[in-house]
Amino acid sequence: MRLYVINVGVNANDAQKYQLRSPIFSDRSFEFVPIRESERFSEVGTIPRYCDLPSWTGRWNSLARLLPEKQSKALVHHDPDFEYLTYGDIPSSRGAALKGAEPGDQLWFLARLWEHDGSRFLGGSGFFFVGVFVVEANLLFENGIGDCPTALRARLESNAHWHRREAGDCGTFRVLFGSSNGSRRFCSAIEVTPGLAEHLFASSYDPQTGGFASEGQLVRNKNGKPRFWRHFGSITRTVQWFLDSNQPSHREHLAVLDSLAKKAGSATQTVPGKLSSLGRTCRP
Repeated sequence: MRLYVINVGVNANDAQKYQLRSPIFSDRSFEFVPIRESERFSEVGTIPRYCDLPSWTGRWNSLARLLPEKQSKALVHHDPDFEYLTYGDIPSSRGAALKGAEPGDQLWFLARLWEHDGSRFLGGSGFFFVGVFVVEANLLFENGIGDCPTALRARLESNAHWHRREAGDCGTFRVLFGSSNGSRRFCSAIEVTPGLAEHLFASSYDPQTGGFASEGQLVRNKNGKPRFWRHFGSITRTVQWFLDSNQPSHREHLAVLDSLAKKAGSATQTVPGKLSSLGRTCRP
């Protein structure tokens, strides 16, 4: 089993450009705000807008409460989908590693979350793990064409990349399905600290240098560059696997992360109805 990290949701650039932020509250519960979708797909009725996405914590009727009014009616790229347990990506240097993801592998979703007191954002932010999928299937659709088992069809048709296909985008994309056994959106976000990152990098953190070491040697990426905590955001910008259960030295680190995931719990939406049953509730 390999553990992949995927950076998802709105980031610092989205916060600066569009005032889009995912909030984390004092009890570690959170709302996940996906990235914007291109308005060129605006004629497709199945693509939601931010005001269509329910609040998972039940604080508000929709995510629109968190956003500027103009952005609340923007199309949203609803991916990953924590209801149907799917995640899609397109062929690119960023997501190329996903072609190697196999059933049983884990996808850990990383997001930037901003501190929120329930009424307003407070300014501080950090990286948090917000959910995990245990891969059930990894399907490639070349030029929009591919085979999908009947049992997965309804879930595929709810994925953001399938919605793009319905809009006439015939590009190649990949959809990964999370197994119902072990895949979940966390109830409490897991903050990424240097102490957690050392397990991700199968190493020990040195606060004096800000680097990570294993067996007395600096941990380096495949290009030979050392891993430093200050570079964590750029390190995880590209999808990659960090741990492999076939490597004995990685197993203790995987066990720590598994324990943290169990403590983070499994979230379910606390508002009546879900996106699949709500339909379009707002207009552009």
